[in-house]
Amino acid sequence: MARTLFTNAKLVLDGFDTLQAGQELLVEDGSIRAVSAGPLPRSAGRRWSTRASARSCPG
Repeated sequence: MARTLFTNAKLVLDGFDTLQAGQELLVEDGSIRAVSAGPLPRSAGRRWSTRASARSCPG
């Protein structure tokens, strides 16, 4: 199972018309599993590939 955790991501979230900075985004096997304004819990025994930051999509 491939897991990637993006930290300090800038995302466009539902209900906002601007980028929201400082988000954490967890992607598992190509699907978004979690988005959080604060740190996501790091489960014991689970491995992540961590990215320092995520780039916003050009719009």
